[in-house]
Amino acid sequence: MYRKKQKRCLAKLEQAEEYLKKQSDIYMDLSQSAKKKRTYDRSNPAYKWVALAIVLMGGAAFVYGIYALTTHAGFGMYFLLFGLAAIFLFAGANVLPTSKNNKNYIEKRLTESISQMEEYIRVYPDFPVPAHYAHPIVLKRMQEIMKEGRARNIPEALQVLKKDLKALNSSVVVEKEEYDEVVAIKPMFLVMDYK
Repeated sequence: MYRKKQKRCLAKLEQAEEYLKKQSDIYMDLSQSAKKKRTYDRSNPAYKWVALAIVLMGGAAFVYGIYALTTHAGFGMYFLLFGLAAIFLFAGANVLPTSKNNKNYIEKRLTESISQMEEYIRVYPDFPVPAHYAHPIVLKRMQEIMKEGRARNIPEALQVLKKDLKALNSSVVVEKEEYDEVVAIKPMFLVMDYK
């Protein structure tokens, strides 16, 4: 009896995994949106002020470089100042709030990604995980958990997966393949607070 139930659960997870793989852009967008929100939430607000200072210094170096160019202040100075300007401008540009790097945009993007996934799995009868966790790696790892005998059904497998992901932190060493999987799915669990 238990074996039949386990086989049905494994088949259900495998079919759901194949269904998700048909629209890789949807689950990839969900994963990327969660990763971006997690990164934004963890970055120190003081970094934005530092980035602004760096960009302003880059702008000042750029302006002085132009001044040095027009007054013929020396050949090496141009490269130094234009180089510094480029370094400062590019170093600071990724941290500063922009139209696509601010809290509202990032949260809206995550909400849209979840809604898009909800829409996609709505037609699938009895999808095994909530839309905010709908990723083939999640389903694959749940299958592995069940095959190892660590869970008897799908809800248990999801709880074990959550527990496994919580236990993984920067001090835990894993193989490259597992690292890539964890990096793809853990932000989805973190931004949803493992609910």
